[in-house]
Amino acid sequence: MSAKKNERINSSGNKNTGTPTKHEQDNRAGYFSSLSFEEKIEQSRLAALVASSDDAILGAKLDGTITDWNSGAEKIFGYTHDEIIGKSIQILVPPEISVDKKKIMDRIAQGEPINQYETIRMGKDGTRINVSTSISPIRDPKGNIIGASAITRDITQRIKDEQKMKSQAFLLEEMGHLAKVGGWEFDPATGKGAWTNEIARIQDIDQSVEATVDLGLSFFHGENREKIDAALKEARENGTPYDLELELISATGQKKWIRTIGKPKIENGVITSIRGAFQDITDRKQIEFKLRNSEKKLYDILESISDALVVVNDEGDITMVNSATIKMFGYSSKELLHKNIDIFVPAQHKDGHKEKCASYFRSPTKNAPLWNKDISILTRDGTHIPVDIALSLTSIDGQPHAVASIRDISKRRKAEEALAASETKFRLITENLKEMIYRADHKTFTVNYVNKAVEDIYGYTTAEWLQSPHIWEETIHPNDREIVLHFFRNAAQEFKDVKMEYRVLDRDGNTHWVYDSMTWEKDESGKQVAILGAMTDITEQKQALIYLEEQERFLRDILHGIKAAIIIIDYEKRSVVDVNDEFLSIVGRKKEQIVGHTCGEVLQCDKDCPKCDESGNITPSLVFRKRSSINNSKGRRIPVEESFIPVTIHGRKRVVAVLFDVTEQEALENQLAYSQKLESIGQLAAGLAHEINTPIQYVAGNLSYLNESFTKVMSLLSFCDESFRKLANTADQSLLSKWEKKKKEADIDFLNDDVPEAFRDTLFGVEQVSSIVKAMRKLSHPGSEKRQMLNINEAIDNIITVSRNEWKYDSEIFTNFDPDLKTIPCMPGSFNQAILNILVNAAHANTEAAVNGKKKPITITTRKDDNFAEITISDEGKGIPLEIRHRIFDPFFTTKEVGKGTGQGLGIVHSIMQKHKGVINFKSVPDKGTTFSLRFPLKPGDDAIS
Repeated sequence: MSAKKNERINSSGNKNTGTPTKHEQDNRAGYFSSLSFEEKIEQSRLAALVASSDDAILGAKLDGTITDWNSGAEKIFGYTHDEIIGKSIQILVPPEISVDKKKIMDRIAQGEPINQYETIRMGKDGTRINVSTSISPIRDPKGNIIGASAITRDITQRIKDEQKMKSQAFLLEEMGHLAKVGGWEFDPATGKGAWTNEIARIQDIDQSVEATVDLGLSFFHGENREKIDAALKEARENGTPYDLELELISATGQKKWIRTIGKPKIENGVITSIRGAFQDITDRKQIEFKLRNSEKKLYDILESISDALVVVNDEGDITMVNSATIKMFGYSSKELLHKNIDIFVPAQHKDGHKEKCASYFRSPTKNAPLWNKDISILTRDGTHIPVDIALSLTSIDGQPHAVASIRDISKRRKAEEALAASETKFRLITENLKEMIYRADHKTFTVNYVNKAVEDIYGYTTAEWLQSPHIWEETIHPNDREIVLHFFRNAAQEFKDVKMEYRVLDRDGNTHWVYDSMTWEKDESGKQVAILGAMTDITEQKQALIYLEEQERFLRDILHGIKAAIIIIDYEKRSVVDVNDEFLSIVGRKKEQIVGHTCGEVLQCDKDCPKCDESGNITPSLVFRKRSSINNSKGRRIPVEESFIPVTIHGRKRVVAVLFDVTEQEALENQLAYSQKLESIGQLAAGLAHEINTPIQYVAGNLSYLNESFTKVMSLLSFCDESFRKLANTADQSLLSKWEKKKKEADIDFLNDDVPEAFRDTLFGVEQVSSIVKAMRKLSHPGSEKRQMLNINEAIDNIITVSRNEWKYDSEIFTNFDPDLKTIPCMPGSFNQAILNILVNAAHANTEAAVNGKKKPITITTRKDDNFAEITISDEGKGIPLEIRHRIFDPFFTTKEVGKGTGQGLGIVHSIMQKHKGVINFKSVPDKGTTFSLRFPLKPGDDAIS
């Protein structure tokens, strides 16, 4: 600083008059006279540097009065030296900027410098100037602070460049995000490289993670990994470019489809790098998948960036760091914990740093150890990283701690370089996309940028497209043009994003379906300045959707033709989400009366509906058919056959219930069952006639014998009567001899013993006939199909008696009845039919296995098992072959010869058990026999079906 300018420093703090006081002159004279020749030379050199500096260098008193002003300040602010000296520094501050001059000067008075403070200042002509200012205290020879010196640099151009870079970076980022496209490049020798943020978003990883080939490949598996490995090998070894569509699994486990394009960079015959594009094509792939299985859905991609976090105690020792700190500075957590925070502080800031930290803990609002926001701190390898630091005070375990949030702003420093590289990558990416990327004027829709994909969709070159301002409007299909333009113009007025499908015409007049996604490019203030869009040719997908709709109509017509009633049920809510017209016709209700109600309400299920588990949730993997019934709107019972099928529709679990009205079928089945019952009764009647024949022979034979004996007795008695009348008159003794002879001829003594026995035999035969007839009457009586209390032990005895002709030749029946099990609620006719069918089958099984006429046992047992009555019927036949066991209850299935069975016996039993809400099981061992178990609920509400 020159002697002349030094003379303008008023150390007394009085108002500057431009002329130094006598005291000041004496002090300065003494000061300069005390300097050596070398020191005077150094002072002159410094003064020359100040005078020639392009930066504004000015001096001011502690009250803000300007005392020094160099040529650099004159260039920046426009004031000459004479115009500004003696003026307040406030003249340089725009009125809209609030500056606490006293606070700044107080800090200077305390000897605290202010480094690189960025703000806005005002020139002589009122122009606002972006500046970076550093302020330092000025001391007199005795070390007293008498003023401040400021070095101010015009950073207006830098700010403009930064804003431009931000705008360009935003455009690049938005375009990449809009098209879901990222760029990458790596060194084939080291496998290290770089990729854009969009790739990190696609892979669901933190954007700060180092980009390597191994990390990128780790998201591919199976066949997809093999394809990309092979493509990269060809690119590395032979310089072969590639273009692949692959599936990856992101870091969060999400499956995504991507299109990856790689192109080797060859210099002097050597592959120096491989670069390419990486696009998320999941949306397009999901449309394709939807046509096949309708199971894919879109996933949102979230991005997250965290700062380094350092916690220190009041001694300045580090007590906690996060993983971002380790990544940012290269230290391990073990190396940082319990070390002083000075480990990060550059040398130029270490002096007094500990004291500043201590002051901060004493008074955090006044003594924050602030550096510039734009400062550099040290990493483990000695690298300086520019950062922003935010401090806050907290308490941990009752002890004061400071939390420092540190943000790496290296990217901002390198934004210009990164932007240039990004622009190159962006060009590479967009020019290789199948999607047409465009930028257009938001008022006229004139396109000012379009990539080469325009040639694939429209057949025009990019130059032809850009030279025709109205070509987009003109190529919209005539039938869609009015609505498309109306839609886009309204969106432009309201600054809304647009996503729309419509038809366009290519150069040859061919029609293409496109999906147009449009958003807005905005400037720093948030104002919309242009349209950004991506257009995809979806002609193939549209054609596939049309085909799918045709197939759906075809299926719907078929279901209508076969009168299938369809109900779609939400798996989780158990509510009906859709029904078809056939179901509405069956129940006689409107759709709004059905949709939204639970399946239990609509299908009128009871609490034991087998399609739901014990907790009331629909069984997820259940596929079954059952006979049921529902009531229509008039209360009429409609018998139906239900099938329940679990499916996934649009990614949601559903259960499809298919119902058929079986009113006519049930009527035919009832007729068939009745006919079979009559057939069974007819067969039994034939056997009954045979059974009745034997006791009747007893009766006939004994009656003949009695008739002859009775004739003899009557002859004897007649003779006796005549003889005794004569004897009384003549006393002829010869008559007595004749009487004895006649008695002997008549064998009166034998008749006296034998005739009563004959009578007993006759009575037994008659009683047997009566028993058979009574049993037949009980069995064949139609009764009621309503539940009644039935003594099942007596009923089974009657069935054994009636069916004797079926089993007596090759079987013996043994019963083991539970005496405490007397009556159960059942349908008597159906119960008798079920027991009879099983017993007859057991008899036939024993007949087939009989050897040398030896009879085999049939064992019938009844017992009470909790709330059920269990009846078991066991034979010792050949058993049921394993390969047909799953079919024995199928209607009309039989293994008997033609004419010997209808295949309805066990099917009827199975139907009877369903009506009783019971269950039938069987166990069969080859060559050992079969045991059937029938379980009937003892209470009408019980249900044995599990």
